[in-house]
Amino acid sequence: MKLEEIIQSNNAVEGWHNKFQKAVSTRQPSLWKFIDKLIAKQHGNEQGITKLLGGQRNMRSVLNEKYINNQERLLAVVKRYDFHRVRHALAISLKTLNWEIPEEVHCVSSDGSFRRADIIAINGRLKRALVLDPTIRFERNLNQATEVDIEKKSIYEPCLPYLSRKYNVPLKQWSVIGLLFGSRGSITKFTWNYLKELHIPFDYVMSILINIIKDSLQILHHHLYFN
Repeated sequence: MKLEEIIQSNNAVEGWHNKFQKAVSTRQPSLWKFIDKLIAKQHGNEQGITKLLGGQRNMRSVLNEKYINNQERLLAVVKRYDFHRVRHALAISLKTLNWEIPEEVHCVSSDGSFRRADIIAINGRLKRALVLDPTIRFERNLNQATEVDIEKKSIYEPCLPYLSRKYNVPLKQWSVIGLLFGSRGSITKFTWNYLKELHIPFDYVMSILINIIKDSLQILHHHLYFN
């Protein structure tokens, strides 16, 4: 399970907008003045790109120090999402259903790179072996759960030959599933249906969602009162 270190806030947009508004210096500029300022702004952007391509690295940030500090604090709080609780709840529920859950599984991809799988679940009776990767993200669209599943498959399916040899489980029994949980405590139809297929108890699913909501509220509280 990975948390991208790109905070999806609009701080950068606000910083650019405030700076451009000061350059225009009036709330309702004429069309021609607005176009002139856009051209000037674009000229400045192109100069900045030329300097960066030339090796200059001490460029001034679009964001002021306040926004940069807020961004850093927000990233630190987002990292507090207790992913371990999500993993633990799923692992415990699978164990109660007679799945074997190895701890802290490191695996090797077909290209030689190393990966760490969140949950490996093996059931000899059912002749199934799973790599489960629960992921918490802000909900964006109806296709997001499928996109996450495809993303996780691209990461972990190259590891399946290694896992097949390590646990002596035929390759055809292995599958990779990316499980998306919404940061607002929502659960997608894709994730819900798969958890039902695995017979994960409803109480375990609800405990996961409640813990996600608690973490999200902590992030929201921090963003509202410490910015």
